[in-house]
This record gives sequence, structure tokens and C-alpha cells, in this order.
Amino acid sequence: KAIDKYRDAHKEHWLKLDLAIGATWFYLSCLPANIWHWVLFRQTLLEPGKSGFQFELFPLSMTTVCSMTEIDFQTIVSRSPWFEGLPEEALGQLAAACVRRHLDAGECIYRQGFPTTEVYCITKGRVRVSLHSPNGQEFALIEREPEAWFGEPGLLNDEGRVLEASAIDAVELLVIPREVVLEIAELHPLMYKNLFHYNMQTLRNMHQLVGGILFYPLKARVAGRLLYLLEGHGQQTEEGLLLDIKVSQNDFARLALGSRQRVNKIFRDWSMRGLVETRNDFLLVPDPERLKEEISLFE
Repeated sequence: KAIDKYRDAHKEHWLKLDLAIGATWFYLSCLPANIWHWVLFRQTLLEPGKSGFQFELFPLSMTTVCSMTEIDFQTIVSRSPWFEGLPEEALGQLAAACVRRHLDAGECIYRQGFPTTEVYCITKGRVRVSLHSPNGQEFALIEREPEAWFGEPGLLNDEGRVLEASAIDAVELLVIPREVVLEIAELHPLMYKNLFHYNMQTLRNMHQLVGGILFYPLKARVAGRLLYLLEGHGQQTEEGLLLDIKVSQNDFARLALGSRQRVNKIFRDWSMRGLVETRNDFLLVPDPERLKEEISLFE
């Protein structure tokens, strides 16, 4: 009872520990790469002559938004880092095995705890990949965008997935069965090398992810998430950068691993200080450089 009472009183700290353990299991199990299309924080040495550390956003590698009517399956497959360097014949076999799949907003692609036997590529819309704690709380690890590939853990075995993927809005996917991908890999081992390098980058990024979760306060995590979203979806206006997608405070709570109440308090503070404003349910950041100053190890 004493342990339960302590856990209830320090719920957020326990959740961070649960997430750190889950995240470690995630990357050791070679789960989905590309986890760091989204941005947290890193420490880099200051310019020569300065001391200490500075905190900056990871550069965002944006993907080209495409539709099924604009490019063919083989073009999409050929641009995948998984299949880089494969001969045209192999790319053609992969493209021939592609199946289109449509999902409405909120629909699940795969659920935590259930196995998958397919790999996926987004051609339209956005997909959220989340980790769920035993007590039902959700942490949104990444929001994938068009031409992102995922689902490679299903190539290894039939164990249940540690993560869950769902459509944020209407989504179009290309789906390739596991047996086709493995058949190509056996004929062209270069694909294994591609996947190895892809997942090694994931390992590096996961270390940084866990560090950001454990050591940065919630305000810094929310600021990092908002700045990342502005990198991909910010429109420059006379008043500042306008986020052209709707992201609720519940969404930010999931993205930054915090409660909605605390996230709401952070946004109220930013609003009073002129860091963030609202325009018809869309967020406006007048000066992103001021918001970057919120990314600090200390409250």
C-alpha cells in the first residue's frame, strides 16, 4: 500500500521510468526506424571562445508529399532508403506486390501487442506512432509523413508490436507483404545492409530521446515539439509563423509526455508573455527564437 501511495503521488516520474524502459526495449528489439523524424533536443558545444552547452533542434529532413495519381508504385519504392541500390528488376517485384490501403482519421494500422506481417509506406496523410503504458497513458513518439516507411520489425518474427500506429487524418498507404520483402532480401543482401544502417541511426536517436524525456522539463519538451511542427507545417505570415495543422493541447500532452492540465498551464503562460497566440484554432508563434529560449534543463 505504501508503494502504491508513493507511486500515485509521483505518477509522472513513474511514467517517465516506464517509458524509458519501454523505449530501451523498443530500440534493442530493432523496432521502427525513422523514430527521429520528430525532434527533441541535443547538446552541442558552443562556438569557439564560449563555454558550456547550447540546445538546438535537430534539423528536419522533410519528405516530398505525393499522391497516388502523381507517381507510380515503383517510383515510391525506388526512393526508399531500405531498397537503395537494388536493381530495377527487384524494385519492380516490390512495386508489383504493393497494395493500396485507405484509412480514415483515427483508424488503427496496427495495435500494441499484436503481430504484423507487412511493411508500410505513407503516400498521403499523417500517421502517429505511440507507446502506451500499462495504466493506459499514451506517449506519441513520432508523427510520420508521406514517403516514410515503417513496420520492419514484422520482417523478423511474429511477436506482438511494442508500439501502436494510427491515422491522424485520412491516410493512404502502400502495403507490401513480408514474404515478398524477405524473398527480395535473400536475393539481394544489400537490403539487409540498408536496414542495418537505418536501424543504427535509430539506436543513436533513441538514446537522445530517452535523455530528453528523463532530463528536460515538460515546458522544454512542449516547446521542442511545437518548433518541430513549425519546421514542417509553418507558414510565414506578417504576424509570425502560423502552424497550418490543428494540434490540440491533448495532442501536445501525448507528444511531450505530460498531463493536459500542465500543458494548458504552459500555453496560458506563453500566451500572456506573447510567445504563442491562437488564430481560429491554429497556433501562431510571433518569434520562434524566443520560443527556443524555453528549451532549457531548468524550469
